[in-house]
Amino acid sequence: MLLALVLAAWPAPQATTIAQCSASACTTTGEVRVCKCIPNRGEKRAGITVDGPRERHLEWDVRTVLGDVNDFFVDSVDLDGDDKPETVISSRAVESNGVMIRTWELAIVDGSTDGVTHVVTHDWGRDFLGPKRTLLLAEWANEAGRMVFTGREYRYEKGRLEPTDEPVRRRTYDPTFETERLAAINASDDRTLPARALLSTPSTKKGADALPSKLTTVVVKGLIRDDQLQAHVQAGDELSTIPELRLGDAKKKRLYPLGYAPTDAEDWLVGKTVRRSEGQLWLN
Repeated sequence: MLLALVLAAWPAPQATTIAQCSASACTTTGEVRVCKCIPNRGEKRAGITVDGPRERHLEWDVRTVLGDVNDFFVDSVDLDGDDKPETVISSRAVESNGVMIRTWELAIVDGSTDGVTHVVTHDWGRDFLGPKRTLLLAEWANEAGRMVFTGREYRYEKGRLEPTDEPVRRRTYDPTFETERLAAINASDDRTLPARALLSTPSTKKGADALPSKLTTVVVKGLIRDDQLQAHVQAGDELSTIPELRLGDAKKKRLYPLGYAPTDAEDWLVGKTVRRSEGQLWLN
């Protein structure tokens, strides 16, 4: 299979004991160990840690579902084609009632620099497609009173996820979709779903992301890294903050993924003149 040429899945996480954690699970390949830890009461939020080889240590906060620490997986994939595989860590963050939408926090650890790029996606499919090594990242949203499942394809290069030329795919949730998705949920043994297959049906519409009709020119003055990227922007003499920032590429008419925070976000964005709409910044 072509997929096996670019994808190496790590062993499933196993429960383990870590002194600072009330619950933890780890997976190990070679000299590298990746763990998910819920700290002891009164300490900081749950987190992912990457240790090895040698003295390397990386960590970041994640969310948990009912205290589960086994609900993450790790894949080694050469996303940028430099023969130095990236480590992709997918951690379940939220699971809704009813439709059972699963939110995943993805972290891509660069194979050359160890820089970490963060994104959020829904109904993640562990999607690494063929020699292009692209990722289809999807999200659910309410549009005009209907639930719509939208997928966008990205290519990882130089520590960032860039939109490809593939069209945005949108599919409205209807009884047929509900039946297909429920069958996929029941068949999945790792909580992932085949988003690409679910968005490859005759009812899927292809297009782009329309820019909002009202846009204001602003300058990015600073960034805050918290649960999601936030931006301080200036328009004239007015300085304001955009929480839960969503970025877009105006030329390609593509939104970047939910929760997108590349390693070099400060160098990429601070000082840039961009266009602002409610909750969004569009790069020219």
